[in-house]
Amino acid sequence: MLATDRVFPPEIEQRVGKRIAAGEAPAATDAAALATVMVAMLQGVALQSVFDDEIDVAAGRKEIERMIIDRTWRAATDCGGRGL
Repeated sequence: MLATDRVFPPEIEQRVGKRIAAGEAPAATDAAALATVMVAMLQGVALQSVFDDEIDVAAGRKEIERMIIDRTWRAATDCGGRGL
């Protein structure tokens, strides 16, 4: 396990948890699960880049970020928040 794998998920989980507590993300959001999904997607894109030189890891990261923001933004607007 990489050192970043031990640090990154808890940091994401903490940030998401703060948004939930502030009412800026839906209370039903599972912060730990969302952090796990984000890291898994990032690792997947990075792994694909090992096998395919044409994979743009930075672009993949941006799309993952947009997807997560869109998911939480839409859900959070239902509860008056602004997303993650």
